[in-house]
Order: sequence, then C-alpha cells, then structure tokens
Amino acid sequence: MKLFFEVHADLLAHPERYPDQAGAVTDWFGPLRAVFADVTTGDDDTATPTLVMAVMRGLLFDLTTTGERKRTDLALEEFAALLEKPTQ
Repeated sequence: MKLFFEVHADLLAHPERYPDQAGAVTDWFGPLRAVFADVTTGDDDTATPTLVMAVMRGLLFDLTTTGERKRTDLALEEFAALLEKPTQ
C-alpha cells in the first residue's frame, strides 16, 4: 500500500512520467459500476465509481498512516452499509 501512495505522489510531482494519469482512475469505472449496479445510475455514471474509489483510497491512506485497522475496517463497514440502503 505504501508503494501505491508513493507512486501516486510521484505522479503528482512528475506528471510527465505518466502519460495516462486519468486512466489510473477511469479504467476502474466499468468494473465498479458492475459491482455496484444496484446504486449506480447507469452506464454513464461516473460519480458512484469516483466516490467508491475516493473512500477506498482515503481509508487505505488512513490505515497505512495510522495502522489503526479496527477503526478503518469499521469505517469501511459503515460505508458498505450506506451502499446497501435502498434509495428513495
């Protein structure tokens, strides 16, 4: 995980080294829309995959920074529960 964040930091510091920066994020949209089909708004939904990825990155960053697995696992469980709630 630390390597993931080191590469991400390098991407921000040296964008010329990474010609497909957006692809590192957007390549996941299709698979995430498929996994979370119950809460997406369709094939053009980019907000839901963006939100899922942002929460996952944030929790992974938090975990690697603090080592507090119990708290970050609980936060992930809470986020998953939010995704399971039916929309009204």
